Amino acid sequence: MKSHAAFLVLSLAAAGWAQQQPAQDLPQDYNGPALLNRGGEATVVGTPMTKLTPFVSVNGIYDTGLATIATTPQGTLPFASGFGVETTFGVAGQHPWKHSLLSINYNGAIRHYTRNTYYDGIDNSLMFSFKHQATRKLSFEASENAAHYSQSYGLFLPVAAGQPYSQTFANVATGTMFDTPMSIYVTSGQMTYQQSPRWSFSASGNNFIVRQRSSALIGINGYDASGDAAYRLTRFQTVGLVYSFSYYGFQHMFGSTDVNGLALAYGIRLGRAWEFSANVGGFRAGVSRQQQVAVDPAIAAILGTATATQTFHGSVYMPNYAGRLTRAFHNATVSANYSRMIVPGNGVFLASSFEGAGIAYSYRGFRRMSVDLSVSYGSYSSLSQSLGTFRDYAIAGGLGYKLSRTMSIVTRVGGQKFQMAGGGPINRNFYRTQLGLAWSPGDYPLPNW
Repeated sequence: MKSHAAFLVLSLAAAGWAQQQPAQDLPQDYNGPALLNRGGEATVVGTPMTKLTPFVSVNGIYDTGLATIATTPQGTLPFASGFGVETTFGVAGQHPWKHSLLSINYNGAIRHYTRNTYYDGIDNSLMFSFKHQATRKLSFEASENAAHYSQSYGLFLPVAAGQPYSQTFANVATGTMFDTPMSIYVTSGQMTYQQSPRWSFSASGNNFIVRQRSSALIGINGYDASGDAAYRLTRFQTVGLVYSFSYYGFQHMFGSTDVNGLALAYGIRLGRAWEFSANVGGFRAGVSRQQQVAVDPAIAAILGTATATQTFHGSVYMPNYAGRLTRAFHNATVSANYSRMIVPGNGVFLASSFEGAGIAYSYRGFRRMSVDLSVSYGSYSSLSQSLGTFRDYAIAGGLGYKLSRTMSIVTRVGGQKFQMAGGGPINRNFYRTQLGLAWSPGDYPLPNW
């Protein structure tokens, strides 16, 4: 309730400030403050155009709290720790044309531990996005996100504010409970029509697949679609109405969830440096799955079985809150976010109610040095399983320092806490320390994750 009250106070304060601002005529090409459902960064964040740039780094790592799907004779997870070497490589940047923009972000890693070689692995992730302004009023965007991870990447997965990965990708890639291989594929498309300087309409869709290496974990096949109408009240203030639909089907078991959502969207730019965006609405989730039930003793004696399988159908209603506050400085950006939504699940939990919050800070004020910090919290409660609540706390920081135009030192540290309500073997703490030497021909230090 405290988080809901804080969210409401923040929204009302922003709206009250806006009432004091005079209405202005809007230029035809002004896009207004960002709306959360349309994706992208806050408009106060000036993202420089960067050409396609490769990078390679060799790092020494030390991890603790590694865990796979197994238990000891005492019923606990067999946690592992160890030193290792990790080589990362990739290419990132953009290429513009007169009416189009291509963005690519590829990251790869090869990891080897000196003792716990079971956790050795290769990781790959790719973001490919193409934007095209077809006419003055009509624009399109198509993107592909694909990844294969050999262990949990809750600490350094590049889905924080300012990164190009889609929200759907973030929903299925985070919250993983074990260090086991998984693959993710997300295909997205969006169309926006600017009918007038004030009215705009947008439609988008995503199709996604999640596959787990372990047969004990649950894969996902899903898609979602949304449409919205937005109206610019003033040059710095936009409101909208958003409808969304999602479907989640689950591998290795019978069951599915379909979600209908309706929300009011709001975005406001508070001067040159502040921007606030929010969605407030609700969801209706239809849940179907099979469950085991006890059979009456008299029937059990005749049939020779004590249990039977029945199909469960149910409906769940829950609120939808999402908010983001961004402050841009000359060489830094800080953002805070909060959300309450329905997510597809994490391999153990099926479709779940999710509540999360986070703060991210990025500094690029020094010619030779860059700093990134993040803190996040997330909780998952299944809509159809009696598993309790799973919580995930994470903190991470990174620093890059250029030794020369092409060589940098990169260091990263972080910690993550996994917790099930009521205790259990899944409760664990994961820590990572990393120090390495990186090469890239760019003029600025490498991103720290």
